[in-house]
Order: sequence, then structure tokens, then C-alpha cells
Amino acid sequence: MSEETLNKVFADPSTFERKYPEQRLQVSHRTDDSFQKGGFYRNYVLYRDLKLTPETGHLIDVHVLKPIWPCTDVNRKPHFHDSQLFLAYILKGWMKIVFEGHGEHLMQEGSAWNQSGVKHQVIDFSEDCELMEICMPANFDTLNVKFNP
Repeated sequence: MSEETLNKVFADPSTFERKYPEQRLQVSHRTDDSFQKGGFYRNYVLYRDLKLTPETGHLIDVHVLKPIWPCTDVNRKPHFHDSQLFLAYILKGWMKIVFEGHGEHLMQEGSAWNQSGVKHQVIDFSEDCELMEICMPANFDTLNVKFNP
């Protein structure tokens, strides 16, 4: 990695020029009513919106979701997300997903993956499954598709 690509620390503030718009601190604490059914586009999932989208000018969307167990055919529709980044991270439990051209994967607590533009299908998940999704841009499209696992 070249020195130009590394983060820089400026000792002299007069040499610093801001690249990104100033933002406000945004804190989101989990409460009993944090999760809402179908909060985004999937009514078979409980969502907790971390409310970062407005603060970032719709640059990013971050939410935690709990798929409603048990996994059914509604959860199993093959699809892809038309986004620059669609990062998922398992917080609790597990989820089985098949990715076109990459086969089946068992994602467990601590597993992370980027599925931007990759056709995939949820196969199953644990009753306690909980994951975080980080999406860029915040407004993206999801298309139901057919594919060969």
C-alpha cells in the first residue's frame, strides 16, 4: 500500500482541508421497541434502523435485522441488491446462503460478506439469527431473480 493511500494525521490544522461534509454525532441505543416488522422492504424481517441515513445525506444505510423464524419460501426468493456496497455481518446465530457461482455458505456469529450485485438465496437461519447490514448508497434496488446455484 503506498503512502498516498494511508490515512493521514495532521499535526498542523492549518494544512488540513475537509474532504467530506461535517456531520452530527448520531447514537442509537437498543430498546424494547427498537425492532419493527417490515421496516424496509421485507415484511418477513424485524428491522432496527440505526438512523444514520439522514445524517450521511443518504450515503449509507445501517440496520440490524432479525429474520422471522422459521425460514419459509417467502425468505428463500433468489435476489440481488443493486448497490455499491451491501455488507452483512452476523451478530447472533447463523444463516445458510447460496451465492450464484460460489455455492452454499454457512454464515455464523462473526461472519461478514459483501453481496453487492451477487445473486443469492437464503436457505435457512437459526431462531436467534440477528445480522447487521451496511448498504451504500442508502437507496438501492433489490431484484428477485432466477439463478443456478
